[in-house]
Amino acid sequence: MIRHSHSMHFDLIWRRLGRSSVLLVLLSIFKPLSLAQNPSEARANAAQELVRTVLARAGSPSAVSLELQNLSGLSAAEQEDIRQKLRAQFGAARVQIVAPERALADVTITLAQDVHGEIWIAEARHGETRDVAMVRVAQSGNAGMPRIANTLSLHKTLVWTQATRVLDVELVGEGDQAALLVLDGATVSLYRNRQSHWELEQSAPIASTHPWPRDLRGRLMVSKDHKFDALLPGMKCSGAADPGVSMSCAPSDDPWPIDGDEGARGFFGARNFFTGALAGGAKQKNATPFYSAAVTHDELLLAPVSGGIASSAGALMQPLAGSDIASVRDECGSGEQVLATGAGDFTQRDTLQAMDEQSGRLAPETSPLEFNGPITALWTAHDGKAAIAVSKNLTTGRYEAFIISVTCR
Repeated sequence: MIRHSHSMHFDLIWRRLGRSSVLLVLLSIFKPLSLAQNPSEARANAAQELVRTVLARAGSPSAVSLELQNLSGLSAAEQEDIRQKLRAQFGAARVQIVAPERALADVTITLAQDVHGEIWIAEARHGETRDVAMVRVAQSGNAGMPRIANTLSLHKTLVWTQATRVLDVELVGEGDQAALLVLDGATVSLYRNRQSHWELEQSAPIASTHPWPRDLRGRLMVSKDHKFDALLPGMKCSGAADPGVSMSCAPSDDPWPIDGDEGARGFFGARNFFTGALAGGAKQKNATPFYSAAVTHDELLLAPVSGGIASSAGALMQPLAGSDIASVRDECGSGEQVLATGAGDFTQRDTLQAMDEQSGRLAPETSPLEFNGPITALWTAHDGKAAIAVSKNLTTGRYEAFIISVTCR
């Protein structure tokens, strides 16, 4: 979701990537091609396979709209060549390319790249259904050797829900000794795992010395000995979570950790965003003001208040993203992914998608993971191997906290 500082207009809403309830079908197509095949022939074959799959999954519509998005390093001429090949394949299937208001299905094809070459991702929206298919364009030097890439996917596990706003949650301990810390604007609460559900053990109040900003944000940082810090705008609470909860709070301008292991830190302002001043493991000491940040491949990426995702030096890497990002380390793909929310407002359902850097841009690595409402908080977990996402369910009005993980096969 896109956040807005109080000085910004709330009508700045980017087009969402995710829509309604979906049926996702992700197909990886890697067909061996002859050694004599050139890039143009490989793209023609890829266009044929992708169009055939999209039409089959979308119920063979007779008229579609077609949009091409480029997240790769392909030139304008190459993009136009691909567009014409796609249009030719739709024409061969007797499907008209029409304006969106006349279309029976809306087809968006995203061009991306990785170290192995081009990847085309097609999203077909028809009614309340969305189908996703993916094809890799074969390279001429690798004929007869189909490449099977890891298919990455995001998973969410609900760990907590409550009626009032949740700022962050952290798991403490394991198994029968597992506990859950929950931070909201009024308390830090400790819950124990009792017969597969959480029971409140104790809450400690947060004595705020000043009014909270409208879009309140906060972070929990827990150490192995069950000690914790709860960070809120202009305040820091420190305490222990075993047994019970004991803590004390005081005004503080200490920087907040950006990644899970606290290597990079940023100074949080009085509103709902970071000022741009950096500390800790960040290579730079100053950046543009930002809502959130992620550390991946030793680089600091930001969700600046101006929108999108950018490098700490200011280069725009992904325009179609919300204002919450986080990083996750895993054993899939490049080993590190950036999680990014969808580009919408707080009245809409949100999405979360894993992305990776390709040719100076962030390209999607997974299909969007959908939520029942806007994501209001997204933080890298303390171990860096997962993320914590909090969403407000638009149907129930309750806040739901999830653990987000990346898997591959």
